[in-house]
Amino acid sequence: MLRAYPALFYYSPDESNIPFSIVFPDIPRAITQGADIPDALYMASDCLGLHLVDYLDRGQALPEPTSINTLSLEAFLPDDEGFRFDPDRSFVSMVLVDLDDYRS
Repeated sequence: MLRAYPALFYYSPDESNIPFSIVFPDIPRAITQGADIPDALYMASDCLGLHLVDYLDRGQALPEPTSINTLSLEAFLPDDEGFRFDPDRSFVSMVLVDLDDYRS
């Protein structure tokens, strides 16, 4: 079962080892990190799969994905007062996951 959700990829120059922080606006606790864009995309897909399967395992309906066109990086900043991000290297992207890969 394929699912796609928008994710916000924040590039923070202050986090030199793992500069990308990824959040899913529709899934409040789905947060991960990545060392570069390919790693961030992989980690985002894995994080999304684990969280969505958790919803299903608990008998909860999956949240409706927000339209990617309505999202902005500034509106969903992480709750860290000192967090800074580079808007030129940060982006919003859809993340695809096959939930069958995460079901037992």
